[in-house]
Amino acid sequence: MKISVVLAAVALATLCNAGSFQREFNRTPQDGAVEQPPEDYGTEDMEEAEERAVLEALRQELEEVMENPDSDAPVTQGTPVQKRGRSNAGGAVYTRWGRKACPSSATLVYAGVAGGTHYTQTGGGTNYLCLPKNPEWGSYQDGHQLNSAYIYGAEYELSHDVPFGSKNLNDHDVPCAVCQTYRSNQLMIPARKTCPTGWFPEYDGYLMASYRDHAGAKEYVCMDKKPEAEHAGHLNHDGALFYPVEAACGALPCPPYVDGRELTCVVCSK
Repeated sequence: MKISVVLAAVALATLCNAGSFQREFNRTPQDGAVEQPPEDYGTEDMEEAEERAVLEALRQELEEVMENPDSDAPVTQGTPVQKRGRSNAGGAVYTRWGRKACPSSATLVYAGVAGGTHYTQTGGGTNYLCLPKNPEWGSYQDGHQLNSAYIYGAEYELSHDVPFGSKNLNDHDVPCAVCQTYRSNQLMIPARKTCPTGWFPEYDGYLMASYRDHAGAKEYVCMDKKPEAEHAGHLNHDGALFYPVEAACGALPCPPYVDGRELTCVVCSK
Protein backbone atom coordinates (compact mmCIF):
# COMPACT_ATOMS: atom_id res chain seq x y z
CA MET A 1 0.00 0.00 0.00
CA LYS A 2 1.35 3.42 -0.96
CA ILE A 3 2.41 5.97 1.62
CA SER A 4 -0.38 8.39 0.53
CA VAL A 5 -2.98 5.89 1.72
CA VAL A 6 -1.29 5.61 5.10
CA LEU A 7 -0.99 9.39 5.48
CA ALA A 8 -4.62 10.02 4.61
CA ALA A 9 -5.79 7.28 6.98
CA VAL A 10 -3.66 8.61 9.83
CA ALA A 11 -4.98 12.14 9.25
CA LEU A 12 -8.54 10.87 9.31
CA ALA A 13 -7.98 8.94 12.53
CA THR A 14 -6.43 11.99 14.13
CA LEU A 15 -9.37 14.25 13.24
CA CYS A 16 -12.10 12.13 14.78
CA ASN A 17 -12.58 9.31 17.25
CA ALA A 18 -14.11 6.01 16.29
CA GLY A 19 -17.61 6.97 17.40
CA SER A 20 -17.79 10.22 15.43
CA PHE A 21 -16.26 8.42 12.44
CA GLN A 22 -19.10 5.93 12.41
CA ARG A 23 -21.72 8.62 12.86
CA GLU A 24 -20.41 10.65 9.93
CA PHE A 25 -19.92 7.80 7.47
CA ASN A 26 -22.95 5.71 8.39
CA ARG A 27 -25.31 8.69 8.30
CA THR A 28 -28.22 7.93 5.96
CA PRO A 29 -30.58 10.92 5.71
CA GLN A 30 -34.14 10.00 4.85
CA ASP A 31 -35.49 10.68 1.37
CA GLY A 32 -31.98 11.58 0.19
CA ALA A 33 -31.88 14.80 2.19
CA VAL A 34 -28.54 16.01 3.51
CA GLU A 35 -28.42 17.97 6.73
CA GLN A 36 -27.64 21.65 6.17
CA PRO A 37 -25.91 23.94 8.67
CA PRO A 38 -28.36 26.05 10.74
CA GLU A 39 -29.38 29.45 9.44
CA ASP A 40 -27.76 31.35 12.30
CA TYR A 41 -24.22 30.09 12.27
CA GLY A 42 -22.77 30.35 15.77
CA THR A 43 -19.14 29.45 16.40
CA GLU A 44 -19.97 25.88 17.45
CA ASP A 45 -22.36 25.37 14.51
CA MET A 46 -19.72 26.62 12.07
CA GLU A 47 -17.16 24.27 13.57
CA GLU A 48 -19.54 21.30 13.31
CA ALA A 49 -20.35 22.12 9.69
CA GLU A 50 -16.66 22.53 8.91
CA GLU A 51 -15.86 19.21 10.61
CA ARG A 52 -18.44 17.45 8.43
CA ALA A 53 -16.87 19.00 5.34
CA VAL A 54 -13.42 17.92 6.54
CA LEU A 55 -14.55 14.33 7.08
CA GLU A 56 -16.27 14.17 3.71
CA ALA A 57 -13.23 15.54 1.89
CA LEU A 58 -10.96 13.03 3.61
CA ARG A 59 -13.30 10.19 2.76
CA GLN A 60 -13.20 11.21 -0.91
CA GLU A 61 -9.39 11.46 -0.74
CA LEU A 62 -9.15 7.92 0.64
CA GLU A 63 -11.49 6.59 -2.03
CA GLU A 64 -9.44 8.21 -4.81
CA VAL A 65 -6.19 6.79 -3.45
CA MET A 66 -7.68 3.31 -2.97
CA GLU A 67 -8.99 3.36 -6.54
CA ASN A 68 -5.45 4.14 -7.76
CA PRO A 69 -3.18 2.14 -5.40
CA ASP A 70 -0.17 2.42 -7.73
CA SER A 71 -0.20 6.21 -7.74
CA ASP A 72 2.76 7.95 -6.14
CA ALA A 73 0.93 11.30 -5.99
CA PRO A 74 1.01 12.98 -2.57
CA VAL A 75 -2.10 14.02 -0.69
CA THR A 76 -3.67 16.94 -2.58
CA GLN A 77 -2.45 20.37 -1.50
CA GLY A 78 -5.21 22.32 0.24
CA THR A 79 -7.11 19.28 1.57
CA PRO A 80 -8.29 19.24 5.21
CA VAL A 81 -4.98 17.60 6.19
CA GLN A 82 -3.21 20.85 5.32
CA LYS A 83 -6.12 22.88 6.76
CA ARG A 84 -5.25 21.66 10.23
CA GLY A 85 -1.91 23.35 9.72
CA ARG A 86 -3.69 26.49 8.46
CA SER A 87 -2.22 26.11 4.96
CA ASN A 88 -4.60 27.56 2.38
CA ALA A 89 -2.49 26.99 -0.73
CA GLY A 90 -4.81 26.88 -3.72
CA GLY A 91 -7.87 28.01 -1.76
CA ALA A 92 -10.54 30.45 -2.95
CA VAL A 93 -10.41 34.13 -2.00
CA TYR A 94 -13.44 36.32 -1.23
CA THR A 95 -14.25 39.68 0.37
CA ARG A 96 -16.26 39.80 3.57
CA TRP A 97 -18.03 43.15 3.31
CA GLY A 98 -18.86 45.01 6.52
CA ARG A 99 -16.44 43.13 8.80
CA LYS A 100 -12.82 43.65 9.86
CA ALA A 101 -11.93 39.97 10.26
CA CYS A 102 -12.60 36.64 8.55
CA PRO A 103 -14.78 33.80 9.87
CA SER A 104 -13.06 30.90 11.60
CA SER A 105 -13.21 28.87 8.37
CA ALA A 106 -10.82 31.25 6.57
CA THR A 107 -7.50 33.06 6.90
CA LEU A 108 -7.22 36.85 6.75
CA VAL A 109 -5.28 38.06 3.71
CA TYR A 110 -5.71 41.72 4.65
CA ALA A 111 -8.22 44.03 6.32
CA GLY A 112 -9.25 47.25 4.62
CA VAL A 113 -11.89 49.85 3.92
CA ALA A 114 -14.52 49.72 1.20
CA GLY A 115 -14.24 52.19 -1.66
CA GLY A 116 -15.53 52.99 -5.12
CA THR A 117 -16.60 55.70 -7.54
CA HIS A 118 -18.56 58.67 -6.12
CA TYR A 119 -22.31 58.11 -6.39
CA THR A 120 -22.73 61.23 -8.56
CA GLN A 121 -20.09 60.33 -11.16
CA THR A 122 -21.08 58.49 -14.32
CA GLY A 123 -17.54 57.33 -15.13
CA GLY A 124 -14.92 55.44 -13.20
CA GLY A 125 -15.21 51.87 -11.95
CA THR A 126 -18.53 50.12 -11.37
CA ASN A 127 -17.32 47.79 -8.64
CA TYR A 128 -16.64 48.22 -4.94
CA LEU A 129 -13.04 47.62 -3.86
CA CYS A 130 -11.57 46.55 -0.52
CA LEU A 131 -8.71 49.03 -0.18
CA PRO A 132 -5.81 48.07 2.13
CA LYS A 133 -4.98 50.38 5.01
CA ASN A 134 -1.27 50.49 4.13
CA PRO A 135 -1.09 51.63 0.47
CA GLU A 136 2.16 51.49 -1.45
CA TRP A 137 3.00 54.11 -4.08
CA GLY A 138 4.79 53.82 -7.40
CA SER A 139 5.39 56.73 -9.76
CA TYR A 140 3.03 59.58 -8.89
CA GLN A 141 2.26 63.28 -9.20
CA ASP A 142 0.39 64.87 -6.31
CA GLY A 143 -2.72 66.90 -7.05
CA HIS A 144 -5.73 65.86 -9.12
CA GLN A 145 -4.87 65.53 -12.81
CA LEU A 146 -7.28 66.40 -15.63
CA ASN A 147 -7.38 62.93 -17.13
CA SER A 148 -7.94 60.55 -14.24
CA ALA A 149 -10.52 58.52 -12.35
CA TYR A 150 -11.21 58.98 -8.65
CA ILE A 151 -11.85 56.47 -5.89
CA TYR A 152 -13.66 57.42 -2.69
CA GLY A 153 -14.39 55.74 0.60
CA ALA A 154 -17.76 54.04 1.08
CA GLU A 155 -20.58 54.54 3.58
CA TYR A 156 -23.69 52.72 4.71
CA GLU A 157 -26.95 54.38 3.70
CA LEU A 158 -29.66 53.12 6.07
CA SER A 159 -32.94 54.95 6.60
CA HIS A 160 -34.67 52.14 8.55
CA ASP A 161 -33.83 49.52 11.15
CA VAL A 162 -34.37 46.82 8.52
CA PRO A 163 -32.46 44.72 7.61
CA PHE A 164 -29.68 45.06 10.19
CA GLY A 165 -31.84 45.73 13.26
CA SER A 166 -30.71 49.36 13.55
CA LYS A 167 -29.96 52.37 11.36
CA ASN A 168 -27.18 53.53 13.68
CA LEU A 169 -24.60 52.66 11.05
CA ASN A 170 -26.02 55.21 8.61
CA ASP A 171 -23.23 57.35 7.10
CA HIS A 172 -20.53 55.27 8.82
CA ASP A 173 -17.54 54.09 6.81
CA VAL A 174 -17.60 50.45 5.71
CA PRO A 175 -14.79 48.02 6.65
CA CYS A 176 -13.95 44.88 4.70
CA ALA A 177 -11.74 41.82 4.98
CA VAL A 178 -10.20 39.76 2.19
CA CYS A 179 -10.26 36.11 3.21
CA GLN A 180 -8.87 32.83 1.90
CA THR A 181 -10.47 29.48 2.55
CA TYR A 182 -8.74 26.14 2.01
CA ARG A 183 -11.61 25.15 -0.30
CA SER A 184 -10.98 25.77 -3.98
CA ASN A 185 -14.32 27.27 -5.06
CA GLN A 186 -16.54 30.05 -3.74
CA LEU A 187 -19.70 31.80 -4.83
CA MET A 188 -22.18 34.36 -3.54
CA ILE A 189 -25.84 33.34 -3.75
CA PRO A 190 -28.45 36.13 -3.60
CA ALA A 191 -31.80 35.60 -1.89
CA ARG A 192 -30.50 32.66 0.20
CA LYS A 193 -29.20 32.28 3.77
CA THR A 194 -28.04 28.66 3.42
CA CYS A 195 -25.71 26.91 0.98
CA PRO A 196 -26.54 24.09 -1.45
CA THR A 197 -25.75 20.51 -0.51
CA GLY A 198 -22.00 19.94 -0.43
CA TRP A 199 -21.16 23.63 0.00
CA PHE A 200 -19.93 25.25 3.22
CA PRO A 201 -21.21 28.64 4.49
CA GLU A 202 -18.50 31.27 4.92
CA TYR A 203 -20.89 34.04 5.99
CA ASP A 204 -24.40 35.27 5.27
CA GLY A 205 -26.04 38.67 5.25
CA TYR A 206 -28.01 41.05 3.06
CA LEU A 207 -27.60 42.13 -0.53
CA MET A 208 -26.45 45.74 -1.02
CA ALA A 209 -25.66 47.98 -4.00
CA SER A 210 -25.84 51.62 -5.06
CA TYR A 211 -29.12 53.57 -5.04
CA ARG A 212 -31.36 52.83 -8.02
CA ASP A 213 -31.42 56.44 -9.31
CA HIS A 214 -27.79 57.37 -8.72
CA ALA A 215 -25.49 57.92 -11.67
CA GLY A 216 -22.69 55.75 -10.31
CA ALA A 217 -24.10 52.23 -10.54
CA LYS A 218 -22.35 49.52 -8.48
CA GLU A 219 -22.30 45.76 -8.34
CA TYR A 220 -24.39 43.72 -5.92
CA VAL A 221 -22.39 42.49 -2.92
CA CYS A 222 -23.18 40.47 0.19
CA MET A 223 -22.92 42.62 3.33
CA ASP A 224 -22.39 40.64 6.53
CA LYS A 225 -25.58 40.36 8.62
CA LYS A 226 -23.72 41.85 11.61
CA PRO A 227 -21.89 44.77 10.00
CA GLU A 228 -19.27 46.87 11.75
CA ALA A 229 -18.08 50.43 11.16
CA GLU A 230 -14.65 51.92 10.76
CA HIS A 231 -13.51 53.68 13.93
CA ALA A 232 -14.34 57.43 13.89
CA GLY A 233 -15.68 57.11 10.36
CA HIS A 234 -19.18 58.44 11.04
CA LEU A 235 -19.13 61.80 9.22
CA ASN A 236 -21.32 62.13 6.13
CA HIS A 237 -18.69 62.35 3.39
CA ASP A 238 -20.76 60.33 0.90
CA GLY A 239 -18.55 58.83 -1.83
CA ALA A 240 -19.46 55.26 -2.80
CA LEU A 241 -22.65 54.22 -1.03
CA PHE A 242 -24.22 50.94 0.09
CA TYR A 243 -28.03 50.61 0.05
CA PRO A 244 -30.16 47.56 0.91
CA VAL A 245 -31.61 45.76 -2.11
CA GLU A 246 -35.34 45.03 -2.37
CA ALA A 247 -37.20 42.71 -4.70
CA ALA A 248 -39.26 44.39 -7.47
CA CYS A 249 -42.01 42.23 -8.94
CA GLY A 250 -42.70 42.07 -12.66
CA ALA A 251 -40.23 40.02 -14.64
CA LEU A 252 -39.09 38.81 -11.22
CA PRO A 253 -41.62 36.11 -10.24
CA CYS A 254 -43.77 36.94 -7.21
CA PRO A 255 -44.28 34.60 -5.46
CA PRO A 256 -41.83 33.24 -4.47
CA TYR A 257 -40.31 36.75 -4.28
CA VAL A 258 -42.17 39.51 -2.42
CA ASP A 259 -42.33 43.05 -3.75
CA GLY A 260 -40.33 45.47 -1.59
CA ARG A 261 -38.77 42.81 0.65
CA GLU A 262 -35.06 43.06 1.46
CA LEU A 263 -32.97 40.29 -0.05
CA THR A 264 -30.61 38.04 1.86
CA CYS A 265 -27.37 36.50 0.57
CA VAL A 266 -24.79 33.88 1.50
CA VAL A 267 -21.16 33.26 0.53
CA CYS A 268 -20.38 29.55 0.12
CA SER A 269 -17.25 27.52 -0.53
CA LYS A 270 -16.51 23.98 -1.68
